[in-house]
Amino acid sequence: MDFELQPGEIHAIVGENGAGKSTLVKILSGAIQPSAGTLELYGQPVRLVTPWHALRLGIASVYQERDLVPQLTAAENILLGIEPRRLGLIQGRLLLEQVNALLQEVGVDISLNVPVWQLGASEQQLVEIVKAFAHQPRILLLDEPTASLSRQETDRLFLLLRQWKSRSSIVFISHRLEEVLEVADRITVLRDGQKVATVPRDQASVDHLVSLMIARQIENRFPKIPIAAGRPVLEVRHLTTTKLRDVSLTVRQGEIVGIAGLVGSGRSSLLETIFGIYTTGRSAVLLAGRPIGHLPPHERIRLGLYLVPENRRLKGLVTSASVKENLSMVHLRETCRFGFVNFRREHAMARELVDRFDVRIRSLNQPVATLSGGNQQKVSIARWFARSGSVLLLDEPTQGVDVGAKEEIYRLMVDLARQGLGILLVSSELPELLGMSDRIYVMRDGRITAEFERRHFSQEAILKSALGGR
Repeated sequence: MDFELQPGEIHAIVGENGAGKSTLVKILSGAIQPSAGTLELYGQPVRLVTPWHALRLGIASVYQERDLVPQLTAAENILLGIEPRRLGLIQGRLLLEQVNALLQEVGVDISLNVPVWQLGASEQQLVEIVKAFAHQPRILLLDEPTASLSRQETDRLFLLLRQWKSRSSIVFISHRLEEVLEVADRITVLRDGQKVATVPRDQASVDHLVSLMIARQIENRFPKIPIAAGRPVLEVRHLTTTKLRDVSLTVRQGEIVGIAGLVGSGRSSLLETIFGIYTTGRSAVLLAGRPIGHLPPHERIRLGLYLVPENRRLKGLVTSASVKENLSMVHLRETCRFGFVNFRREHAMARELVDRFDVRIRSLNQPVATLSGGNQQKVSIARWFARSGSVLLLDEPTQGVDVGAKEEIYRLMVDLARQGLGILLVSSELPELLGMSDRIYVMRDGRITAEFERRHFSQEAILKSALGGR
C-alpha cells in the first residue's frame, strides 16, 4: 500500500468491504502496527505506537464503529481525556462552556446533558465527529462519518470539512460514491488490500469508480423483477404509540414495500413496534390475518416475523461470538436437546445458511466481528432462515456496505420475495427505495403522509411528502 495525503486536501478512499479501508485508517491512527513499510508525517519518519500517541501528534480519527462511553454525557465524551481540571478535579461548568463554544464553531446542535446511549444514531455520530474536532487536529481521519446522518446533517458536515481543510488535511471514507464526488479533491480506490488508482475528482464518475473497485461491471444496479403480489401477510391498523400516530399499511406476499422519510420520522420505531419491542393493541398488527399485537417478539419470531435492525453490531449480532453461534442462537429449539446444544446439528444448520446466503468466511468458528460489513449484514439476514418465514423487516440493510455487497443483498431480497416473503424495507437512500420497492409509504413525524405505487414513483414527490409538502 502506497498512500499520500497532501496539505489542505480532502482525500477520499473507496473500495468494497474488505478492501482495506478501515485497516488503513487504523494504521494511520496508531491502532494497528504495520508489519512492513514506512510512515512519514510532514516529511519525518514516525512510528505511531497507540491512538493516543497519534492524537498527540495531531491525528484524530472517527472510526466506522462508534467509540463512545455510553454512560457519559455527550459533553463528557467530546472532551474525554482533555477535560478542564483544577487540582485534579474536572471543572463541570467550564467543560460545558468549552463544548458549547465548540458546537457553535462547527454549527452542530446536540443534547449535551444526557447519557449518549439515550441519543439517536445520528446524534451519536455527531458526538464522534465533534469529539475529533475538539482536538484541533492537523490530520482528520473519517471512516463512514455520514452513515447515520440525514441529508441536511451531511450537507452541514461537508460545509464544515471545506472550511476546516484550510487548517487540516482530511481522509474521508464512504460507500456513498455520490458524496465522495461531492466533497473530495482526490479519490484513491482500494481493492483486495492494494491501491488500484488515485484520481482527481474532475476525472472521476460513479461508473468509473465502481469499475475500479470491483473489477467488473454491475449491469443492473437494482435487480428488481415484477412479482405478482399475493395475499396480505402483514397488516398494520391505526397503530399509535408515543412515537407513532395512526399508522396503517399492508405488505403482501412477494412484495417489497419501502418506507421513506427523514431521520426521526419514526421509520425504525415502526419496524421495532411491528416486531414487538414496544407494546400495542391486540389488533394493531396482523400476521397472515392473525392478530399478534399482544405477542412478545419471540412469539412473533416463531410465527415467521423477522427483523434485521439498523445497528447490526449493537442490536443484530453478538460480535464476540462466532459466525456459527450468531446463526444458530435464534433457533435454539432446533439445535438443543435436553437443554444442551447439539453441536453437530448447529454446525450443519450454520453451514447450510452460509452456503445459501454466500457468506464469505474462513471458518464457522471465527468471531463475526472479523467479517467485513457486507458479510456481517448477510449473517444478520441469514440467521432467520433456518426455517421458513413470512415477513422480513429490513432497517437500512445496506448501510455501511459497499456496492458489490449491496448488489448481493438486493438479489437476496428479490430471491426471498420470489419465494413468497413480504419485505418491509426502510432506507435513507431514495434511489434504493425507488429501485427495489413495489410500493413506497412516506413517513413524517410518526405518521404516514403518502403512498406511491411503482408506476407513479417520483423522487421529487416523495421528498416533498417527507419534508411536509404536497
